[in-house]
Amino acid sequence: MTLETTFALFVTMLVLALVPGASSLLVAVRSAGGGFTHGLATIAGIIVGDLVFILLAIYGWSLLNQKLTVVLPLVKYAAGIYLIWLGINLWRIRSPAAQEHHARSGSLGSDFLAGLVLTLGDQKAIWFYLGLLPAFVDLRRVTFVDTGLVMLALVLAACGSKLIYAYLGDRARVMLAREAPRKIVHRLAALVLIVIGGLVALVA
Repeated sequence: MTLETTFALFVTMLVLALVPGASSLLVAVRSAGGGFTHGLATIAGIIVGDLVFILLAIYGWSLLNQKLTVVLPLVKYAAGIYLIWLGINLWRIRSPAAQEHHARSGSLGSDFLAGLVLTLGDQKAIWFYLGLLPAFVDLRRVTFVDTGLVMLALVLAACGSKLIYAYLGDRARVMLAREAPRKIVHRLAALVLIVIGGLVALVA
């Protein structure tokens, strides 16, 4: 890959990542619930999931033709159930003070896992990368340097786009804390998580 091709791939990924979707909404919700740091942890999980799909798209041809079509639907259902579980747990916390404590002290690992399972649960992502990458790199002759450049383009594009949603979620948290009861804010966040989980599990 040339620098020009790498830059073109980065711009393409950045534009596509800026389009609002389930992952962007999840980042905003986690930031609104626990703060900017929790949004960052969610972004990290999303990026790792995308990197896994990129590696599969580049090197996993035999796996794609054999076991991946069986494994991905199972991952999708598990991802949906996990996100619904997170939403239900957030909904069940009754005390506003407890909700705030839960949001702030909640494990960053759970935010990372939420981003990871959401991405891995999107079985269309692997086919997306299989369609996108051949326009920029010959998958039959890809080198480790090419793979590194593709992964770097993804990380920069994902960070550049998802950080915006993390910031907006964090700002929304501050503004809503002044104008609405914390219980309502957390209930809305819980509903969003449950809806996202349902969509991940049910949408083909």
